[in-house]
Amino acid sequence: MVLRLHLTRDSVAAGDDADAPHMRVERLAEDLATPAEVQALLGELARRYLPRVAGPATWIAWSRLPLLVLSGAWPAPRTIWLTEPDLPLLDWRADGLHAHFVYLALTDPQAALEVASRSMSALRQ
Repeated sequence: MVLRLHLTRDSVAAGDDADAPHMRVERLAEDLATPAEVQALLGELARRYLPRVAGPATWIAWSRLPLLVLSGAWPAPRTIWLTEPDLPLLDWRADGLHAHFVYLALTDPQAALEVASRSMSALRQ
């Protein structure tokens, strides 16, 4: 089975709005079986998908749940702690998995990670 991963992202400037929501579809040869696989793939794809902006921009990847925080200030994305039971809670649709990258401009990435992690705790309750 070929899985499709549908990516969208926020715009980073007024001129960037022209082709919002910046849809990109990736075709994957295998299913994503664990939250760690989803997070690793999104982190890898983000390097090619997200636009370059001045300064160390911060982004959060969401798929109904926060998945990871990316920042130009960090060498690699930081993942939000997910468990196997969280996987079916992601934004699965008939055409594949959907994920959206929220642009936080120059927000402190550590603060963004803490807020996203706290929101995961609240969603589990």
